[in-house]
Amino acid sequence: MKKIVGMCVMGFVLMAASVFGATVSIPNTPVNPGTTTVQIPINIDNAAGVAGFQFTVTYDNSVLNATGAVAGSLTTGWTVMPNLTIPGEITVGGFEPMLTELTGGSGSICKINFNIVGNPADSTNLNFTVHKLTDSSGAQITHSITNGTFHINGYSISGKV
Repeated sequence: MKKIVGMCVMGFVLMAASVFGATVSIPNTPVNPGTTTVQIPINIDNAAGVAGFQFTVTYDNSVLNATGAVAGSLTTGWTVMPNLTIPGEITVGGFEPMLTELTGGSGSICKINFNIVGNPADSTNLNFTVHKLTDSSGAQITHSITNGTFHINGYSISGKV
């Protein structure tokens, strides 16, 4: 009996690791001075079972201004709806119209478009305040997150001339 229970527990742990082992992340993104726009992906490293998502990302709107969002490399053909009503925050929801779950893979789940309004050496954190993944029945999929940063390369000079 112990052997069967042990095998069942081990099987559940392996299944849970594969089903719930996803990490959703925003990469650290540096750009060169003079760059006016940037598209920053929201990535996932194990998309198995995902049929929908909702993310809210905050940032310093003196450095970036969100202008929209599009489907990512894993979600071509999905409906993606950005909400830009609050300065310094973008909410993006998306779903597969036929509610077909992704079978796996790693890549971007959506991409957020920004205008760059900051100066050289400016940076901002890109932080999730909401992060939800759902399957085709609407059940939430457990995952972890990694926030990112955006940085304009260069330096600023201050002082007397």
